[in-house]
Amino acid sequence: MRKTAFLLLVMTMVMAGFNSSQAQSQKELEERAVIYATMQFYTALEGEYKDKPEIISEMWSQGDDVTYMGADGGYDIGWAAAYSAWQTQSAKHFPIKVQPTNLVVTVGPELAVAHNYVEAVTGKADSAKGTSDIKLRATTVFRKENGKWKVIGHHVDAIPMIERSTTKSE
Repeated sequence: MRKTAFLLLVMTMVMAGFNSSQAQSQKELEERAVIYATMQFYTALEGEYKDKPEIISEMWSQGDDVTYMGADGGYDIGWAAAYSAWQTQSAKHFPIKVQPTNLVVTVGPELAVAHNYVEAVTGKADSAKGTSDIKLRATTVFRKENGKWKVIGHHVDAIPMIERSTTKSE
């Protein structure tokens, strides 16, 4: 009886370790997926898709609860307002190159948050450097929808030189 109890205890401990290992692996996979989604987001902002807001729309949830607080100082609530802001920004053809740095992600079962700096080169003339370099703080919130991490919130420091005249969409 003692031998059976001991074997059961050992097997339980082994299985607990195995399940813990599986959980850790799943957590790491989800963290990688959020990092990948974050990098896709920034790649779309600067790459061949920056003038195509429909590409950005594939990364976002289409819900009424999304928020976008962009570099132009806007505060857009709901997918329609956020998408309209992306279309407006896209039409301005900002010469910008963005690189997220110091990326830190926190991942839960249904929500994830990515915090980072965005180092941007605007392409605008600066007498000392030739171009204007900007370092902004950014936070992106994701929700898992149909197995994919979709943006439900993005907030970045405002850049005064591109500020919007209206600062809140309702």
